[in-house]
Amino acid sequence: MREKLNLWSFFLSIICLVSYLTVYSWAELYRLIGEISDPDAVNIVYVLSLITLILGIIGLTGKKNLKSVSRGIVTILITFSITGLLSFLMWIQQSFLF
Repeated sequence: MREKLNLWSFFLSIICLVSYLTVYSWAELYRLIGEISDPDAVNIVYVLSLITLILGIIGLTGKKNLKSVSRGIVTILITFSITGLLSFLMWIQQSFLF
């Protein structure tokens, strides 16, 4: 079970990375998402990356070979960096809003 969780969290981390890289370049699509749903598109990517980070940590405990360990570490590094960057950007945005 945890091996499958490791694999799915890796795929989700790739989706998070692509979403993070395109969140600012596809402004029209994300503006449409913002009109349809209440949360901002950046918040959606942030929550998705947090969930993927937690799943990646849980999936890393089901390690069986070097391939699954390296996939788990890459997953954790990708999602931790995305989560950290988005946390910092949201903190800066909230700091400069009066």
